[in-house]
Amino acid sequence: MSSRSSKSVAVVRAAYRLGGSETEWLTALTTAVRPMIDTLGMGCIGYQLATRPLRVASTVEVGCEGIVEQFSRFDPSDPLARSTVRMMLEPSTALMTSDLWADRTHSAAYRQMALLNVPGVDILLLRIRHIDGNGVTVIASPNQEGMRPASQQQARLAMLSSHIAAGLRLRRRWADRETNPLSLGEEGVLFDDEQRVQETRGVEMDAALRLTAAVRQVGRARDGQLSDEEALTVWRGLVAGRYSVVHTADTDGKRFIVVRANPARVRDPRGLSERQARIAATAALGYANKQIAYELGLSDATVATHLRRALDKLGLANRTELARIIGPLADLLAEASTDDG
Repeated sequence: MSSRSSKSVAVVRAAYRLGGSETEWLTALTTAVRPMIDTLGMGCIGYQLATRPLRVASTVEVGCEGIVEQFSRFDPSDPLARSTVRMMLEPSTALMTSDLWADRTHSAAYRQMALLNVPGVDILLLRIRHIDGNGVTVIASPNQEGMRPASQQQARLAMLSSHIAAGLRLRRRWADRETNPLSLGEEGVLFDDEQRVQETRGVEMDAALRLTAAVRQVGRARDGQLSDEEALTVWRGLVAGRYSVVHTADTDGKRFIVVRANPARVRDPRGLSERQARIAATAALGYANKQIAYELGLSDATVATHLRRALDKLGLANRTELARIIGPLADLLAEASTDDG
């Protein structure tokens, strides 16, 4: 694999890794992301916060020690802990802890709980809010205070977070349903290692043709024939964001490419069209229009138009209100209002 695209492709491969436990998936993913965000060589942590019920679901360390122990002290009844989780679920594109926490007390407490408390060091966060609303996956690493990723790096991380979200969604969607790695479920296409169609199920002809072309491009990206930017671009909106590509092997060691239906679903569509519902769901996670356009293969203008129509149908004024109704914050806010009552 060419070094030009190895970093991004390694993250995408880890994101769509379906075998093993979710902790193993998180470890592989954190390991792959580390070269892209560990600027100080101090390691990375990966963790998952769930909201139903509120808890730390899993934690891993890569290149550092002693942090997991800090998470074992997480107390969901502690107002500061709940505030920390709420901030991590906020629908923003912030990458740095200092951008999320204007309150120095909260920032210091988070550093102590989650990573470290070193003067002059900020924490770079890659946050992937779960499309089903139940929490967030975070990969974090120390970064020099006041130093933020360049715009090109921010765009790359945003695109990668789309793949991480899709990979996790695919894992959870198939975890309890199938044991055969080559299964297509109700909708998908099976290719051999030469990108030749072996089987289709529930896929219309025009979509199958576009998937074939897309799989060939993905193969070029995985083989290192493209630059980092080109490799991520070819994954853009695989047939309008409906499918995910998984490279796998059968029991005889033969390599296959499985394309499975893996669309994001809004929790409460309320009469929205399918496209409006999917745009609303991703917007509720804090995705900017450009990132939604990348994930669904649309233009920025189309995303803006459909999002506005979705907000109008839902009777909402903006993305913040949307996130509080159908995003990951919805459960936490509902639980808080119950506690207050």
